[in-house]
Parts: sequence; C-alpha cells; structure tokens
Amino acid sequence: MSKDSKSNQQGLQFNKIEYIGIFAGLFALIGGIGQIVHTYNTQQAEDISYFFILGAIISSILWLIYHYIQKGAGCFIITVVAFLGFIILLIMKIVLSNKIQ
Repeated sequence: MSKDSKSNQQGLQFNKIEYIGIFAGLFALIGGIGQIVHTYNTQQAEDISYFFILGAIISSILWLIYHYIQKGAGCFIITVVAFLGFIILLIMKIVLSNKIQ
C-alpha cells in the first residue's frame, strides 16, 4: 500500500459511487433551495409542516453521521448545506408563523 493510499483512507475521499450520492444530494438541495426562495418570496409558510422540516433535519443529521463514518467528502459537504437550508426553512416557518398571530 502506497503512502497516498494510506492518507486517502484516513481523510475524506471521493470514489466513483460517491458521484451518484453527490448528484442525488444536489437534486435534493435544489428542491430545498427552491422551497426557501418560494417561502421568502411569498412570505407564507403555512403549507409547510413542522413534521416535514424536523424530519428533514433529523434525516440530514443521520446522513451527516453516515457520510462522516464512510469518509464521503462530496456527499458530506452537500448534506451540510442541505442541513443548513432546512434550519433556515425552520427559522422562516417560525418567524412567519409569529407574524400571522
């Protein structure tokens, strides 16, 4: 085993299968960003359930743990961005729900 192989095993790395996960994450991310933009533009969040947002946040946390254990750099980064997007959506939902009351 070469020195480069050892260093790749210790840190985050890309492999060919990882690209499928990256594309899947990108499409999920595009959908999440679309929802954030729509919510911002309409200033309405009544139709977005807390259950969906919390489920997405929990799912993102579990995916982060999985990608960290599997050392998947690309999917890890996309999942971090998606997680932050769902946190933003949750904050928007809370803020907009308080405006209505």
